[in-house]
Amino acid sequence: MKEFTKHHDGRGITVHPDYRGLGIASEFVKTRRQMINEQNIPMSCAWMTSYGSQKAAEKDNWETMFEIAPDELGEKCGLVFKDSPKSFKLMLVRKSSVRS
Repeated sequence: MKEFTKHHDGRGITVHPDYRGLGIASEFVKTRRQMINEQNIPMSCAWMTSYGSQKAAEKDNWETMFEIAPDELGEKCGLVFKDSPKSFKLMLVRKSSVRS
């Protein structure tokens, strides 16, 4: 990603379990897209570590740049993940992919 001199990034998207299924993650990804378009930033990226955030980002045409299985990451870091999706995804959205 050397061609991007400016970008937004984040640790990911998290929605409290009591509020999942209400479209909050979808609004988060839409807001990230709106921010980069309004601020003339070429891209935004975030780790999507749940099915809900991955689905929301995919629905908004985010690209998967890197993917790793939780078991593989856990082995490298000495962690055990519970109830995780089959993979964690580093996803990005580009300013040029404006949705109507």
